Amino acid sequence: MIKAKINNIDVRSRKEHNILWAARKAGFTIPRSVIIPILVPGGQCGICVVEIEGIPGLKRSCMTPIGEGFKVRTHTPRVMTVRKQLVELILSNHDTDCLTCIKNNSCELQKLAATLGINTLEYPKLEEKLPIDKSSVSHCPRSQ
Repeated sequence: MIKAKINNIDVRSRKEHNILWAARKAGFTIPRSVIIPILVPGGQCGICVVEIEGIPGLKRSCMTPIGEGFKVRTHTPRVMTVRKQLVELILSNHDTDCLTCIKNNSCELQKLAATLGINTLEYPKLEEKLPIDKSSVSHCPRSQ
């Protein structure tokens, strides 16, 4: 078993587990964009970033194995700033017509944006309308 600290709380985890898993098991919430259990985290979005004392840069908790003696911080000002920027970038290329979406008020991206205090978009809205890929289980069907 690996011994580490997450937000100054002692945690134990198996060496094959990532930081995201260890944090969730210990009761900590780290946002992530992959909210569908059958999808494997791939680190593409970066929303689950954390700081690890003594390691430069931020690390994606879904892709970083928990390490012996790690001191992980999940919600530092630096982490929150980066998460907010990443969600704003996702929203810049996202259909933000939430009121007509059947996921309205049950959408994880919508909840995350609200949690991060995103009320306006800082990045220019991309108006690229691509065909909807309905082959994925993450497809968000819209009411017609």
